[in-house]
Amino acid sequence: MQSIILNTGTISCLLFLAILTAYKKSYNSTGYRFLALLFVCLSFDFADEVLIATGVYAQHPWLAVVLQPVLYLFAPLIYLAVVYLTSVSQKLSIRILYHFIPYLAMLGIYLKIYIFTNTDNKTLGNIAVSTGSEPIEIVLILLFFVQALCYQYYSILTLNRHRETLPLFVSNLPDNDYHWLRNAIIGLSILFAISFAEVIFVNAQNSGIFPLIYLIGFYYVGLQVVKQKDVFSFSKGQVESFSDLVNDHRYAVKLEPSPENEPIADSPPANVNKADRSGTDNSLLQKKKTISDQKLEVYQKRLLEIMEAEKPYMDSEITLPKLGKILLLNTYQTSYLINTCFGENFYTFINRYRLEECKKMLSSSDYSHLSILGIAYESRFNSKTAFNTAFKKHTGCSPKEFRDRNIHGNESEISSDLSSV
Repeated sequence: MQSIILNTGTISCLLFLAILTAYKKSYNSTGYRFLALLFVCLSFDFADEVLIATGVYAQHPWLAVVLQPVLYLFAPLIYLAVVYLTSVSQKLSIRILYHFIPYLAMLGIYLKIYIFTNTDNKTLGNIAVSTGSEPIEIVLILLFFVQALCYQYYSILTLNRHRETLPLFVSNLPDNDYHWLRNAIIGLSILFAISFAEVIFVNAQNSGIFPLIYLIGFYYVGLQVVKQKDVFSFSKGQVESFSDLVNDHRYAVKLEPSPENEPIADSPPANVNKADRSGTDNSLLQKKKTISDQKLEVYQKRLLEIMEAEKPYMDSEITLPKLGKILLLNTYQTSYLINTCFGENFYTFINRYRLEECKKMLSSSDYSHLSILGIAYESRFNSKTAFNTAFKKHTGCSPKEFRDRNIHGNESEISSDLSSV
């Protein structure tokens, strides 16, 4: 009885969560709708448990034909939600229907069993549980878990690729970049593995604690979905060049991955001329030339003037499209300008200026009342970890060591040389 009550509560939670997710205002609305559909399918799975326990299946075995194959929708929906939540310009395609072939195949199997089973024998045992052969039943269960693990692997891979491309567009790696979704996928993988072991080796029934765990878990997921902000809060007009930019990055990485621990330069490199490109990172070589060399010098000078006068890096939410709007360039052109003239991506370029501000503050007694974390926030870093990592790469020492060494020194010795190109 307790298990039925908890499962009913979980069903209500999932359906309410599906409504909130489906109507969430977001640029990534397609991804959230796939997530909402996943929650609906999960509620069907919990309804399946309640219908078995209450005997409804025994009276209406056709319900098993509708509900049981839904298991084969879980993994594809998780993957599609991840793909569309982490994409800026991904559009719906008819090719996504291929992901639902396993579900349609299982639906066909259950329909065949239901149609060709003797009318008097259409019971839960004949339709919902047994396919006429225990080995076949085990194979079908095995296929479900293989499908789930494969899709979850590619979901994690997609999330990791998403994190790799974030520095192309944003100046602060957001705290809301779907860590909860990654953890949920890993958690589901563990639960799938446990469930598989139980079905194959133990065939044990879940204790009353599992419905409670599910209820708490989905409540937590619901809170994360409601609080989740868009990582890409860009207008449709700003994302026209995003696909080309991401594809350029991924192609360059395939050719020659950049060193992960490459320090942020103390000053920008000289303009990258054609004759000097032999030592340039491949990610620069793969970019389409969207600005002529003559105009490139003009925009470079203009960008440096804007960085000095307007200090757009002091906006914690500055993005590549925002900077492009200031320069009157599109997203791809702005990225091309930064990559070609400074040999950096957008994230490194902006944070180099922020780090120079930090160095000035850490070396000045005027800011001695601020903690190191306070100075990081004043310089528009949004993460202590990101700040400490970037600062050490930039200076070769920790912020504390830098402050101790320079607090009594001459501020002019650490002044930035950002304008010299």
